[in-house]
Amino acid sequence: MPEAMTTMIPEQWQHFLQFLAGPLSWIPGVQKLLLTFVLTSGTGWVAGTYYVLLLFPVLLWLTGTWCTFLSIYTLPFRSGRVDFIRMLLMAWWDGLLAVWMFWVGLAKFVVVLVGWIFETLRLAVRLVAEMGKQLLNVPFSMGSQMTRSYFQP
Repeated sequence: MPEAMTTMIPEQWQHFLQFLAGPLSWIPGVQKLLLTFVLTSGTGWVAGTYYVLLLFPVLLWLTGTWCTFLSIYTLPFRSGRVDFIRMLLMAWWDGLLAVWMFWVGLAKFVVVLVGWIFETLRLAVRLVAEMGKQLLNVPFSMGSQMTRSYFQP
């Protein structure tokens, strides 16, 4: 628990407050660790890879963790506790599915992009080859047209 908050509370209540804040006390440390891992890196390529692959899943995990552990305090006062826990677990499942679909979508995007690049290169090579073929045939076709018109009355 932050020191500024503990100094504001009377001495006899500090142990009780630390007991209540126990489920939340580890989240800020993990949050700082994960965000510094994702947001600080040595090179530009590693930073770009971390931003693309890890930033949104880490932010989703942190948000889900905060919401889940803050909702623990509301469980004694809820009427539909079992349904709430079931919906909470389904939300975590949907979050994992969203992260999986995010990564699969990125992989699909990379595959399509590589396909587009190879097809564009193939088209450029065919264009250059056809242009070279036409440039080689121009003198022969011009000579053919000239001799045809020369022998025509």
